[in-house]
Amino acid sequence: MLTGDFHVGDDFNSFEPINFFELSKELYMKMNGLDSNESSIKRTIVSRLYYAAFLHAREWLILETDYESRGTGDHYHVPEFIMVHTSFPMNIKINLKDRLTSLKNNRHYCDYELNNEFYSYLPDRYKFSLDDLFDFSDYIIRTLK
Repeated sequence: MLTGDFHVGDDFNSFEPINFFELSKELYMKMNGLDSNESSIKRTIVSRLYYAAFLHAREWLILETDYESRGTGDHYHVPEFIMVHTSFPMNIKINLKDRLTSLKNNRHYCDYELNNEFYSYLPDRYKFSLDDLFDFSDYIIRTLK
């Protein structure tokens, strides 16, 4: 047993979505020193970048608008709600939605696809470098302050 007496839910009170972004940066910076499969590290980074941005956006919408969380349906509804129910200029709304959608699609690939076959079917407009995905997550977090 690696964790001893730890249970899911223990010490989970002190968490902000930005913590996923910070963890992603730390994993990226220390990737070469970790004794893990590089692909699993990169996949974890992409997944956490998405959740940093998504959870931040969802919580921002709850605080700043009349958005009500729909559980797992939020993954679809958050980008759509940003487009329809926020007062940002249209170019900002489009940037937020496109970046969140790109992060989500790349996260889906990283979490569920074990080979590159799926990625070859992903439209080019959703294929980005790890640096781009860091920028997308950062943009969403900074814009929704």
